[in-house]
Amino acid sequence: MPGISIYDLFFSPQQQQQRQKSAGSCSSQHALISGPPNCGKTSLLLQFAYNHAMNKDSIVTFICKQHAFDVKPPFLSQGVQPDSDVFTRITIKYVHDYEELLKYFAAFHVQSELPRAVIIDDFYDLFDERKCHERFGHMRARETAMVKTLALAHDAIIYANESLEPQYECKLLVSDTHTGDGPRLQYIYQRWLHQIFTIRSLDNSRFSVSGGKVLQKGTHDDSRAVYSLVQNTLVLEQFDCH
Repeated sequence: MPGISIYDLFFSPQQQQQRQKSAGSCSSQHALISGPPNCGKTSLLLQFAYNHAMNKDSIVTFICKQHAFDVKPPFLSQGVQPDSDVFTRITIKYVHDYEELLKYFAAFHVQSELPRAVIIDDFYDLFDERKCHERFGHMRARETAMVKTLALAHDAIIYANESLEPQYECKLLVSDTHTGDGPRLQYIYQRWLHQIFTIRSLDNSRFSVSGGKVLQKGTHDDSRAVYSLVQNTLVLEQFDCH
């Protein structure tokens, strides 16, 4: 299975020839995308969801904090209409915190139809330090809660891929915000999310997103995309596949 590539953030998997050039066999079905504040992560996640829901046989689950879209609506890509029927195949699931996320993945196997992709926006923000401490009662309570949740999510995606027909696959894409050069708590993420995409700011409205080492496979995804957020639109400016 080809897994997730940067190409998936902008284009649909139906464009198989170009996708194979960018993804090859080095990508993973479990990925993290991390970037600075206000870099369009949610817009990229929604475009990823849209791309995977273009197939009429596919459904996608997009998980985020309650009212997240109301507070800061994501930008749509050029050519994507907000009234497109593709959005009817994307289920927006609002959760308060990680405990609701745990419940979702614990019941993953009883769904009548398994999704082709599960997307979690702002994963770290679902883990309130006080609530985690109340449940686990030690200094690294938040890290413990994150590990338990990522492990359950990882197992759910494996279950889905074992249960789906061979022509289908299920992917997990998680986002987080960083303020330095890379993801916070990367040592936790990399245990369960084997591909990490990093967003860097080029100026106030232009950003680059690049791949890197695909953990546990020892290979690299050297693809890079440059995009901008202008006039409430996500615009792909450049895509480099090496």
